[in-house]
Amino acid sequence: MGPIWSKDYRAGGTCSGVLDGAYAVRLRRQLMQSLGVMTRAVDLLFRVIDNPMREQYHTAWEKLQPAAKVSTTEDELFTLRAVLINVLTEAHVDCNDWENGWAWIGVLGDFSDGDLCMPQLGIQVPMPAGSITGMRGRDLEHFIAKWSGRQRYSVVHSFWDSIRRHVGIDEGPYDIANTRKKEDAS
Repeated sequence: MGPIWSKDYRAGGTCSGVLDGAYAVRLRRQLMQSLGVMTRAVDLLFRVIDNPMREQYHTAWEKLQPAAKVSTTEDELFTLRAVLINVLTEAHVDCNDWENGWAWIGVLGDFSDGDLCMPQLGIQVPMPAGSITGMRGRDLEHFIAKWSGRQRYSVVHSFWDSIRRHVGIDEGPYDIANTRKKEDAS
């Protein structure tokens, strides 16, 4: 299974005109590279909070075909980045995320409010510009509270479970239902 390229991407080839797909490819690559600093910050937090799962993400990434990889750093972990611009999300779970895995959100912009709300836990996590939050988005219902200001950018970092399964990685080192390491459960 390889990537599915859009018509614009396929049309680009080696051309360099603004109207062809190569221009879009270069812009996409530049955007991804500009997210490298945020990815490194997420990686640092991931190492501290759940290094065994982080290592699973890294192993899965390494097993991907080169054509399927778009890196933001030299030590990439995520197959999906969603850049949300001025979005208010409704309550949802991220059903496609890695089972027992993590989603990370980095927030930028000029805004106030916009907390991350997790109704199952009964909490609102403040997310001012410059903050990064990690959560098990597949397991926790969540949404972004109303915010005000000029602009709010959220960069969601995730790894889909279907890709994890495709490269042959098990779901992770934890039994979420029992909230303990799998090897400790026996």
